[in-house]
Amino acid sequence: MKTFSINIFFLLMPFFIHSQVIHDLDQSVIIEASINKTESFIQLKWTKDDNAQSYNIYRKLPSSTFWGFTLATLPPDSLSWKDTNVEAGVLYEYRIEKVLSGLNSNGYIYSGIHLPPKHYRGMCILAIDSSFKLSLELEINRLINDMENEGWKVLTLYCSEHDSPPELRDRIINIYNEHPNESFYSLLLLGRIPIPYSGNIFPDGHPDHQGAWPADGYYGSMTGNWTDQTVNITVASDPRNHNVPGDGKFDQSTFPGLLQKAVGRVDFHDLPAFDKSDEELLRNYLDKNHLWRSGRISSIERGLVHNNFGGISEGFGQNGHKNFSVMFGIDSVHVLPYRSTLRNESYLWSYGAGPGNPSNAGGIISTSNLSTDSIQSVFTILFGSYFGDWGYTNNLLRAALASGTVLTNVWAGRPNWQFHHMGMGKPIGYSVLKSKNNNSIYQTGFFPRGVHMALMGDPTLTMYVSRPPEDIHISQVNDTLKISWTSVSASEGYYLYSRQKGDQSYTLIKEDKITDTFFLKICPPPGEFEYKVRSSELRTTASGTFYHLSPGISSTFEAHLGDLLPTSDFEYELFYDLLTLENNSSGATHFLWNFGDGTTDSLPSPVYLFDSSGVLDICLQAFNSCYKDKVCQEIEVINSMPFVEAEKEDISCHGNLDGNISIKLLDGASNPVLNWSNKGEGTDISDLSSGLYYLTISTITGKEEEFGPWVISEPDSLVLEFFPTYPDDSENNGNIITSITGGTPPYSYLWSTGDTQSNIDQLIAGLYCLTISDQNGCEIEKCYLLDATSVSDFDGNFNMIVFPNPAKEVIVLQWNIPMDKSTGLQIHNNKGELMKTIQLTASSNFKKINIADFPSGIYHISIELEAKRHIYSITKIE
Repeated sequence: MKTFSINIFFLLMPFFIHSQVIHDLDQSVIIEASINKTESFIQLKWTKDDNAQSYNIYRKLPSSTFWGFTLATLPPDSLSWKDTNVEAGVLYEYRIEKVLSGLNSNGYIYSGIHLPPKHYRGMCILAIDSSFKLSLELEINRLINDMENEGWKVLTLYCSEHDSPPELRDRIINIYNEHPNESFYSLLLLGRIPIPYSGNIFPDGHPDHQGAWPADGYYGSMTGNWTDQTVNITVASDPRNHNVPGDGKFDQSTFPGLLQKAVGRVDFHDLPAFDKSDEELLRNYLDKNHLWRSGRISSIERGLVHNNFGGISEGFGQNGHKNFSVMFGIDSVHVLPYRSTLRNESYLWSYGAGPGNPSNAGGIISTSNLSTDSIQSVFTILFGSYFGDWGYTNNLLRAALASGTVLTNVWAGRPNWQFHHMGMGKPIGYSVLKSKNNNSIYQTGFFPRGVHMALMGDPTLTMYVSRPPEDIHISQVNDTLKISWTSVSASEGYYLYSRQKGDQSYTLIKEDKITDTFFLKICPPPGEFEYKVRSSELRTTASGTFYHLSPGISSTFEAHLGDLLPTSDFEYELFYDLLTLENNSSGATHFLWNFGDGTTDSLPSPVYLFDSSGVLDICLQAFNSCYKDKVCQEIEVINSMPFVEAEKEDISCHGNLDGNISIKLLDGASNPVLNWSNKGEGTDISDLSSGLYYLTISTITGKEEEFGPWVISEPDSLVLEFFPTYPDDSENNGNIITSITGGTPPYSYLWSTGDTQSNIDQLIAGLYCLTISDQNGCEIEKCYLLDATSVSDFDGNFNMIVFPNPAKEVIVLQWNIPMDKSTGLQIHNNKGELMKTIQLTASSNFKKINIADFPSGIYHISIELEAKRHIYSITKIE
């Protein structure tokens, strides 16, 4: 037989009480945790199950969607496990899997050691029935104030019960998109808010209301695609559940994608079992909501479970047992009759399940009972036939909120809901969203993520309420505010926040907790501000320890700053780009100028020279130890430095000094000073050699800038080379090919023969001269002596030889018959340049010629006799 902490009640209760928990416990691991901050460990404990075969332990961070690997596998008699790999201030989530024959069940717990306080909860949208806008204005404003004092940012929208759900959802999505970075989103529907219907379902197993069920999750779905095209079902006895294409009811039976908002509804319309109107019931709910938040409703931290479906193996009561044990401890979860107990005793959480109808859970409670009873449970869970479809008249799920201290209710069993997060201070909306988005992280039961899943009540509520400070008082002395309050006995410190009048969110003034009952706010901001203080209490639960913040108590104060505030003011004088500033500020000790071009200065009255023209904002920020003031003036800056356009002429011919540069000055101030790098002045410089030239311009405002360089180029000298083909003796088959480099192409050619092309042919032996001109008129002139390829005779009996050939220093000319008369001899180099002239006498038949001073190369000896020129070639070597 299973052992469980409720066994003590078996002596007092009928046997059916025990029998109802058998399947609940099979489906559960009943857990609690204890922590040790000094030794830094979390110890998990669970109840014994004689049928267990083993236990598997898993751990993850709350943001993870994957449990990861098993941390430990424990034998069936294990009742605890200690996690020593933990860090204080970090929230962990544990899963204990119990292995049974043919069944694995699970328990879950959030746990941590001294988690830091949660200053900001997130954003809550209040969608309010506009018919209550005036009649419940006081209560609604009080609710908003309560939420803000707990760290919520609250936005409101009003709508009519006649609006269509898509119209309302579009408005909600617009708000969501305008606030994309909130840490958590919740939505509270107050009054007769349009009810969306969706699906083709009957999760309670009764096909007589198969079809569309109320689906408030539609309003929490910011990105899901909801359609009205395919479902066609009209078997339900109530036309509300009929769902045909195009009727405004949606096709989806499960949520299309993850939900982004935790939605709760408080709607008392169509509850004729109560003798009060829905407005009165809503007012009563808002009253007790305020009383709970302010700590004036006390509820004993324990849980009650009453499951009249004990014979069903799904174990619906697991939604009570394993959620409640992590909140209150294993020994604080009791199996007791729902109605008779809660009419007289307080249980913070309760669970009741039984067969029934839209207004009754068999053996648990009915709407009629609720209209007269005062149920003493703040958070309740009811499960049974029909009333999960909460659109019925006198619906039990909605009616529970009108009784006693009840503030929330859900239909939990198909599927299972997870509320273990609340044991570490999370709001119920957090658990609602986790449950609705649960597909496999938690043990689901049947119909996971079904569109019928809904919270009746306020999603921003938490299980724990700490007493706030009292009597906040604010006073001012000079530049310091003193904010003081009355101490709270259980508090371990306080946190202070502020917001300017009209703002929605508070800002934490000091990150660390304040241990005194006052705070000195030096340099209070100008304007009317609201200051809020909250006490911090270390809470120890069956899940772990965390710092819980009380609601805030606030007071509005406008500091009288008077002469403490500086005034920023200045005058200026602008001459082209030279700005002279005169600071006329008062009450300031320091200054910061911004010249609009990325440059700043901290001098009181600086003089500033701008780099360029433009329309700029000149701003002065004057400040003292507390406050600052800023003023800006627009100016138009004209650059005193002119733009420079330049033209240049390079040197015409190699060796000349005829380069020049001419500039044109555009815009800028008049009469700038011009200094050239070659010491020249003015806008034109001439007679320049090759090189780089720079111009420095100084303006009347003191600006100086260097321009250039401009490059004056000089062409290379003209170089002419001949490449001859020598003619045969007495033949005109010679030619000269030329190569010209340097100067400035193109070139023009003029030969001594009158030819104008670069190369000439059909030449006989002789001297040929060429004049070349380039584009700039630069010239080179050069001659070439073209000799014959064979030795020439003066007549048939006369021969002359030249030796040695090649020669180094001396050559000898010798002929066999003396000449009749003297004749001249010329020696040219291969370029046609005359190297030497010698006179040969008639009586001699040889001649020595010294060529030692000739460079090595080919030389041509020419003799003219009887009007005929004879040419001989020799080679000079070193």
